[in-house]
This record gives sequence, structure tokens and C-alpha cells, in this order.
Amino acid sequence: MTKYQVFKEIEADSRKVELRIAMLSDKISKVFRKCRKFPTWEYCEYTHQDTRNKYLISFYAATAKDVDKPQSDYFCLLDDGNGRLGAVKCGSLKYKKDESFNFVNTRAISLYKPHFFDRYRQRYWKGQDICYYELICRYFSRNKRILPIEVDEDVKLKYEENGPLGNYWLLVNDGICPTHQWCEGGLETIGQPDSEFISVMLYDTFLTRSILKPRQLEAIERNGREYLITHDFAYLRSEMLKMSKEFEKLPSEIRPPLLPPQFQK
Repeated sequence: MTKYQVFKEIEADSRKVELRIAMLSDKISKVFRKCRKFPTWEYCEYTHQDTRNKYLISFYAATAKDVDKPQSDYFCLLDDGNGRLGAVKCGSLKYKKDESFNFVNTRAISLYKPHFFDRYRQRYWKGQDICYYELICRYFSRNKRILPIEVDEDVKLKYEENGPLGNYWLLVNDGICPTHQWCEGGLETIGQPDSEFISVMLYDTFLTRSILKPRQLEAIERNGREYLITHDFAYLRSEMLKMSKEFEKLPSEIRPPLLPPQFQK
């Protein structure tokens, strides 16, 4: 199947998956009301009866105030053929072909290798006993906002010591995600309702700031700031700042890194 066909199949599955989420919401809220420690997660598997695609449904309550309206999400599970599971997420991405075009929303699909979640566990949740499904739920509930980073020579500095480079890096709350990004489908169809153009993001691995060089961290912050200015994404900066204020309410041991001061200006 092409990535466009995968996207359309998951999109078609979404109605029944969302109905399942609605059916489970009251039950999950009752479970969360009994919790004494937050944040907390609950999850369940769901197999679509027609396509047989498997989904992981996630519920998340950051504080006791959220138990009656927990956040919900779902991810299509992807078997790598060796019994190890990755995840697939579908969404949209702003794309600009060149300066003669405005930004348009295009279909986007993100593929997460099992290796990505292995490194997320090893490098961020060091020594904590977390089951694989909860690990996936934690990643997606904590890292909803992403900031693209230009991969220049300063960012790449000695990165070959840590694994595959990737051609596209993303700054998230918990760390940095080197990825491979490419597009499929005809460029000439962008913006058309029936366009098969789709952006693909393959998440290779996960890095924490602690394993990068100071020069790399400076370059990442600089390039992220330049991206916000270049693309005039004032709303994105506003949303990131709003989220960082919410994180300040969480206990220090589970609080994601807050928005760097440079991005708060």
C-alpha cells in the first residue's frame, strides 16, 4: 500500500475508533476518580472489525481536575514483522512549494519505529518500569507540539556517534527527534480535495538534551527560533508558551522540559 492509501484507510477507520472512545469515556473517568497520583494514563486495544487494523486508545488525566474530561487519543499499531510494534499517526502539515504559493494544509503521516520507543524509554524514562503501551501513551500525551529544526553543520556535530542522522529534526517537550521526511504524490495536485500528495515522517530515534554537545543545543535553539520567525507562526509560539505554563503545575519528577527562554520572547 502507498502511504496515501494507509492514510485513507486509517481515516476511514476513525469513525468507529472515535465511537469506541466515546463508549469508554465514562468508564475511564470512574477509574481516574479513584487515582491518588497524577498524571495518570489508561489505555486499551481496539481492532477494527472490517480492516483488522489494531489501535491503541489512550486516556490521560494531568491532574485530579481532569478526571471527568480526560484527554483521549489513538494510534494505529504497526508490526515490524518481528513481533515488535511501532505506531502510525495521521494528521495534516502546512506545506509551501515555493515563494509564489501560500502555505496550504496537506495530508501527513508519521511512522514511529519500535526503536524510537526503545530509545525514548532508555533515554528519558531511565530505570522506570513502564509497559510498552503506556510508554507510547506517555510519549504522545507529553509531546503534542513539535518545532522543526534545520539540520545544519552545528546541529550535526559528531552526531554520527549516536546513530542515524535523519534529514529533519523535531524539537519536542521531552527531547529531540531525528527523522527522515519525504513527500509522495503529485506536487501539481496540492490543495485539491482528491490530491494524493502526502508528507511522510519516519521517526528514527529519540535524543535527550543531555547526550548532545553544548554547541548542538545552541544551534537547535537558534534554528528553532529562526523557524518561528521565518514562518511567522505566532500562534505556535503562543500555544507552546501556554503549554509550558500548564507543565509548571506538574510535580518536578515528571515535568517535561519547559519552553526555552529564547522562545518566550
